[in-house]
Order: sequence, then structure tokens, then C-alpha cells
Amino acid sequence: MQTARIASALFASLAAAVYLACGSDPDSTFEPVDGGKDSAGGQSEAGKDTGGIIGDDPDAETQVPATDVDVVITTDNAYAFAWGNASGLATLKGRPITNGASDIFDCPVNTTGSGAAGFGPESYVVAAADAPTNGFLYIVGWDDNSVTQGVLAQFKRRGGAAVYSGASSWEVCATGEFYNSIPGSGTSDGPSIATVNTDIGRCNAGSIDTTKGSGGWVNTAGAVVAGSVGKLAVGEDNSDASGQFPITCQLDNFGNAGVDAQAKWMWYTPDARNAFSDRDTRSYLIFRIPTKALPPPPN
Repeated sequence: MQTARIASALFASLAAAVYLACGSDPDSTFEPVDGGKDSAGGQSEAGKDTGGIIGDDPDAETQVPATDVDVVITTDNAYAFAWGNASGLATLKGRPITNGASDIFDCPVNTTGSGAAGFGPESYVVAAADAPTNGFLYIVGWDDNSVTQGVLAQFKRRGGAAVYSGASSWEVCATGEFYNSIPGSGTSDGPSIATVNTDIGRCNAGSIDTTKGSGGWVNTAGAVVAGSVGKLAVGEDNSDASGQFPITCQLDNFGNAGVDAQAKWMWYTPDARNAFSDRDTRSYLIFRIPTKALPPPPN
């Protein structure tokens, strides 16, 4: 009987020790294994909700919920706006054909987003589904080979901060081809979506003749694709009335936002010459910016 009592006591002591060792003790050093709170009261790595942007998942950024993108563009002289991915365009919007300076710079803002005839810059809305965080937004620009040329634009996710033309996140590729933006020239409508996609493939591969174009993509620092020449040229902002360009409509009488003063004119240059007035700028040009460069709305 005494032996049974001793055995029972030993068993109870052993059970209590096992119970405490398994972590019920608030001072236990054992970590939970179910992804809950850690011993310090914080979220353990196993249970942490990354929100789609934290961690080592290379595709995590594509999981971030996107919002619509508000876009305003004007170009000296003509352009088409597009979106897609790094490999090419899914959609090419409108082909504004300019008849003079008022169509490029003046108010009111064309809010149709269709490229219809109208004064000043055009505004567009890109649905969130068409602008995932692994996408690209494109501007295809071409000029009339006279006076000045340049692109002025701003891109903004709803609720986020704007990204302006001239920012370091922009890239440009000079295709080595030329379109004349003058109505009636026969090429004023610019390249087709099939042509642009072919040329994006050439830009990605760096296979464009560098005696005629940039070779591949370049940015404000120079070559993005190895072997490319030239850089994205950045000029005056949209507040300098004494510069090469008039101030473009910033806000029209109907309350429609134009292009902010912070936006800077951009183009391509093969060397140190003035890209905005020199004729050897190798248009037409393809500009692009990754959608992940557009700041999301604050949490």
C-alpha cells in the first residue's frame, strides 16, 4: 500500500513537470507552434499576416490591392496612352492629333479620356484591375519634327501621392523610327498597338540599331538594358513661364485637374544636346513607368 502511494505521488509530480514544460507557465521559453502570439506578446513569424508586401515572396507585390489610377497627359506634339506589362501593351488609348499650341497647353482639360479633339491635356482613369502592382503604364510619343518636343504627365493612384514625368522611375526607348504628327501627313495616327508591341520586344532585347535609336531602355542615369545609348532627358517643370514651353493648364474653370506645377518635361537624348529643341531625338519614343512606382493610399 505504501509502495502504491509513493508510485502515485511520483506519477503526479512527473505529470505536473510535463504540464509546466509544455508552456503553460507564463515564464516558459517554449514558442507556440500554431502561428499565434509569441512569448513576448507580438505576432510570431509563422502567424504574421504579411499583407502581400512583406516577406521573401518575389510575387508578393502583385497581391497588394490596387486602386484606380488618375492620369493627365499632354505631349508636344502627339501621343497615345497605354497600359500592360513589361512585355507589351494590353490597351492603347486614343490618338490625340494636335493642330497647334492651344491643343497642347491650354485649358480646359479634355476629360473624355478618349483622345477626342479638345484643348490642353487629356485626363484618363485606369481601373484598378488594369493597373495591378506588377504592371506598366506607357506613353507613346511622336512629334512634327519642328520647334519643340516633350511629354508632360502625372500619374496618381486614388488616395496616393502623384508621380510626375521626369521622375527617376521612368524609362524611355527610342525606336529609331519616325512618325509625323501633322494631320494629313499620312503618319499622324502614329504606330498601331501591334507595332508598339513589336518595338517593346526590341527595346527589352536591346536590339534597336544604336545609330538610329537607343538600343533598349534607358532612364535618367543612362542604360537600363546593356548596350543602350543616351538617357531620359528631364527639362523644366510646369511652373516656368520663361522656359521652352508655356505653362500647361493646371486647373480649368470647371475644377478639372490638369498637370501640376511639379511635373517636368521629358524626352530622349542620345547625348548632351538639348533634347527638347534638337531635331536628332530619334522619335517615335516609348515611355513607361512600373505601376509599383505609384504610391498606394496610406493605410
